[in-house]
Amino acid sequence: MVPAIVRGGRVSLQGHDQILDHASQAIEGLVTVSGAKYTTARAVAERVTTGLVAKLQRPAVPCRTASTPLPGGSIRDVGMVIAEARRDHDEGLPSDTIPHVIAAYGSRYRDVLELAAKRPELKARIAPDSPVIGAQLVHAIRSEMALTLADAMIRRTPLGALGHPGDAAVERAASIVAGEMKWSDERRRAEIGEVNRLLTGATIQHG
Repeated sequence: MVPAIVRGGRVSLQGHDQILDHASQAIEGLVTVSGAKYTTARAVAERVTTGLVAKLQRPAVPCRTASTPLPGGSIRDVGMVIAEARRDHDEGLPSDTIPHVIAAYGSRYRDVLELAAKRPELKARIAPDSPVIGAQLVHAIRSEMALTLADAMIRRTPLGALGHPGDAAVERAASIVAGEMKWSDERRRAEIGEVNRLLTGATIQHG
């Protein structure tokens, strides 16, 4: 679901964020926000917070959202971190894994690579054309609240970002996630079916 507007019978995406104080509709205490994009969300959050502070008649304080690093955002020199990570963790990993993991997790990349170090089978990529390794799926379950195979493959990693990665990759991912979640074989097959449905619009297997 995305914010949209209708003009002249035509539907188009909402071009900018909307901040609505429902006090204008006699609903005091409710403010809604729509249309915030990933690239502008922090600026929208600043405007919302500034407005709420004023609405609550609290003393104004400087906003810190533009200067507070996001979780994993404490890397200053990416090249140096990649070099250090290659020195400490590169053995047995595909050549593109470390840059990919650092780009995805920032300064928390060690959490993923330490999982791979403890279980070497998790160092392998899930699909030939994707940098995602098994350790990322385990990390998604243990640390990112992934509850389904689709969560791990599509919403926590880019494994399904370019479409269906192939039956073998889905089976491999399902085996890892099912092992972590202690699923029955029936549940594992159902999860595979749901991923296929989401990625292809069908529940049939694709070669």
